[in-house]
Amino acid sequence: MRPGVSVHRFGRTRGAGSLIGLHPELSPGVFRNEEVLADVLTRMFDGLKSLGLLTSQTAVVLPQHLGLSLYLMNEWPWVTRQAQSSQALLWSVLDDKVWIPVAALGAAWQRPYGEAVRGLFLRWKAPRVAGVWQAVMSRLAEQFRVILIPGTVPLPEPGAADGRLTCGRDVWTGMASTGVIYGPDGALLSPPAIGSRPDRLESSLLFMQPRTPEPRVVSTPLGRLTVGIGQEATDPDWMTELQMADIIACPASPFGSPESDAGWQKSMQQLGALAAVRVMMQGRFFEYSLSGLPQASLLGEACPIPQSGSATRILQLGL
Repeated sequence: MRPGVSVHRFGRTRGAGSLIGLHPELSPGVFRNEEVLADVLTRMFDGLKSLGLLTSQTAVVLPQHLGLSLYLMNEWPWVTRQAQSSQALLWSVLDDKVWIPVAALGAAWQRPYGEAVRGLFLRWKAPRVAGVWQAVMSRLAEQFRVILIPGTVPLPEPGAADGRLTCGRDVWTGMASTGVIYGPDGALLSPPAIGSRPDRLESSLLFMQPRTPEPRVVSTPLGRLTVGIGQEATDPDWMTELQMADIIACPASPFGSPESDAGWQKSMQQLGALAAVRVMMQGRFFEYSLSGLPQASLLGEACPIPQSGSATRILQLGL
């Protein structure tokens, strides 16, 4: 295992498979283009395979916001070096000749015009981002023959067609935090799950609004699986649906608190699911500090995860 990575194993593997949570530290440079992102994730999964953690009965969970940085892919290096996300998006807009007149209209980067331009620009780039996300994550699931819950990506009107992720092309449509489940053949196992409770980053940068929860429980070879985005697994509106799930995968917000950590564990204790894992992004996203501790639960009992200086953690729950 390379320095800066720690592995925490829980439960006893009885041949029924395992649930793995990746709690990584990734820099914005990882997302500068499709090839770099695919290479980094492939090397991470190669590491899991070398440790014997990946089998045909494995589900892997990646954190929330993993797809957000793709909105800055293929930009000039100074874009990702900006201190503020708003400035990075401004340079991204100005780098596109089509958008220069729009950004220049009436000092457009000042509120409220700046927010409108930023939102339109992000939604305009969304189909490209959805295409990259679909290609990279579908290929990763198929290559390693795993069930993959690849965190979230913000998209307008997310959907599914022929086992592939799609999104709307209407630039006036609001963005949604989108989570999906890929099967070992690289095809979607269900329509996307939509995050209902935007966190600080989604509210301020993407202007997301709260939505009605739409839990989805999907049958997999490991059992009935559901995805809880952000803090949703602690939402009372989810509890009835979550009771139907054997496995709960939570790509969580990196802006948690001791109270939200305790709330998640209390919910898992009440549910008593076979296995549940909660992972977050680590590091920085411009002015945002991303941090938090991973959590895991087996049959409602908290898994003791020791304090560690490791930037990236791997949680394996034997089923």
